[in-house]
Amino acid sequence: MEPELKIGTKVELERINADGDIERPVLVSQIVGVADGNNKILLYIPILEGNLVPIHRESRLKIYFGYKGDLYFFNAIAKERFYKDKLALFTAERLGELKKIQRRAFYRLECMVNIKYRVFDSFSQPIDERGEFLGAVTSDISGGGIKMFLKEKYDLGKLIEGILELGSRQCSFVGRIVRCLTNRDIGEIRYDVGVQFYKIDDKNREELITYIFEQQRNLLKKGMS
Repeated sequence: MEPELKIGTKVELERINADGDIERPVLVSQIVGVADGNNKILLYIPILEGNLVPIHRESRLKIYFGYKGDLYFFNAIAKERFYKDKLALFTAERLGELKKIQRRAFYRLECMVNIKYRVFDSFSQPIDERGEFLGAVTSDISGGGIKMFLKEKYDLGKLIEGILELGSRQCSFVGRIVRCLTNRDIGEIRYDVGVQFYKIDDKNREELITYIFEQQRNLLKKGMS
């Protein structure tokens, strides 16, 4: 049985241009309605930097979503665009079957989020020997990882346990350090640390994607005020 597309599901969109190439960046949206056995989908028009991103009629899309710990995508064609209750919406018609995938690019939101973290060497290291949690702030977040500035320099491949403070919610994860670059632009040495999620459950990832989506909506409201 294929996964069911549900109202409220957070999705990510890739636009395919006339040459068959993927247009960047990946966009975030949410399913508002489903009809015809998952074949017709109603979605919010995505937002980028506080502005609506035009989704042109008959444009080709790849739509990604998570279901029970796995990642899926399907091809689609954009159809009608319209406003309902002052919300910008569009419809998409699914083409072909849902396909399960292992990895994908995630939309990155530039934002400062408080994080508690501690770095350790391996999962065999006892929890009580991993040290105290430290505090830091992110510079961007996505469904696939985060970037933050730290005072300490760490080796690539180190594991990091983190707790993101997302307003009234939290997102816990274990990631792996994949980048650690020196940054001198802020008056003193800091390290630009990129973390790729290694272990994060569906609930925590959904909390994170929900937060990203909400922040985009807030940016749009500010732009309209």
